[in-house]
Amino acid sequence: MLANVPARCRHRLRDPLRSALRAAATAGNSRRAQSRANAYDRWVDWCTANGVGPGLEEFDDPVVFILGFMQLYREGTLAPSGRRVCARTPEDAIRFVGQTLELMGKRDFRLVPGTDSVDARITNCLKTWSCEDPAPKRVKPIPVQVLHAAQRIASANGSLAMCASARLMWTGFFFLGRPGEYCAARSGNKYFRLSDVQLLNHGHNLDLWST
Repeated sequence: MLANVPARCRHRLRDPLRSALRAAATAGNSRRAQSRANAYDRWVDWCTANGVGPGLEEFDDPVVFILGFMQLYREGTLAPSGRRVCARTPEDAIRFVGQTLELMGKRDFRLVPGTDSVDARITNCLKTWSCEDPAPKRVKPIPVQVLHAAQRIASANGSLAMCASARLMWTGFFFLGRPGEYCAARSGNKYFRLSDVQLLNHGHNLDLWST
């Protein structure tokens, strides 16, 4: 970065520029800044091992080299854990590298030159990996024991309304929030719409708007 500063100003601007760049890299989140630094260090090691500069200036089409890095990261060869990782991990890593290069006054090579759009080959690759990944393990909105208790109360009461309410609670818990994780949805996670819902009474469809 100092190379872009006139020689007569470098000594005077060295410390202020270092502080400003540190603030820009941290952006209020020191932990994320450390993750960015670690990702960039792994990128530099990978580039050095292959005899190329981290800015990939020698490439007419740097995306090919980037995709190789992402694939090895995905497989675990370059990932810190040494194990296969989800799509989000190489996505974060290569974004951190691009952002670091921008802070250094260089081009974020993920982007199509002259635009803010990530190269389609990168986004398509990440989309494919995301579809291959298993559903994330999320914290449930309520303990499942609550549903079991509600079911027991409804069954003991025998009321049609209470039994229907209990069943709707189970449906909402497992299916309405993220059906792509529990149903055979081809396009991944998507929400149910009202038009996807049917209410049946002895085999007859009920009108949702008047029921």
